Amino acid sequence: MKAGGIDPDALDLYMEWDRMMAKVRAGGRADRRLSDEEFRIRDRVSAAESHAFNVAHAQRLGTTPDASRALGALYFCQHRVLHVALGELKDQQRKSSCWAWYAFPTGTRGRNDEHGTYLTDATAQSLMERVESGRTNGYWRRVLELLSTLVRDSSIFVGGRSISDVLPSEADRQRVREFVAFWRPKQYTPLWLHNVLSDLDYALEGA
Repeated sequence: MKAGGIDPDALDLYMEWDRMMAKVRAGGRADRRLSDEEFRIRDRVSAAESHAFNVAHAQRLGTTPDASRALGALYFCQHRVLHVALGELKDQQRKSSCWAWYAFPTGTRGRNDEHGTYLTDATAQSLMERVESGRTNGYWRRVLELLSTLVRDSSIFVGGRSISDVLPSEADRQRVREFVAFWRPKQYTPLWLHNVLSDLDYALEGA
């Protein structure tokens, strides 16, 4: 299911629907009729994606409906993708699939990001408030802190991995540069993220 814009409070619906569909796929029953409960969830998700919903959420954040949509899509994609990113970094110590847009969100849409995620100042603050209040699954912070550790260790230990080893694509490294530039001046950027940004920035100097 392609992510649409949702209010953060509606994210649980996406997660519930995603878990339910994963069970269907795992059981080889992808073409079966949906139950009444599944129809109910699907309809509520569709309602959460509506333009009117995005307008209302945008008004609360003081931003545009499309920025609200992009924030909801980012929440959804981080939930679905970043556990894969964490596994890659733990097992391979490098990025090998497409998740940079969701690990390094900025004010610019990723060129090939089909979900069109990006942040404004208002939605970035909303994202950080959600992270800091524990209202996410925590994978975003864990991915960033593991990346920070990998590139920091490479500057300490001879023969360590450089950021080019961890992020082989120059496009990804450029995304990280933009990520550092976007988040570093924000007043609401927490200490843990400042530490990550410093490690990434230092590693990029030698890339």
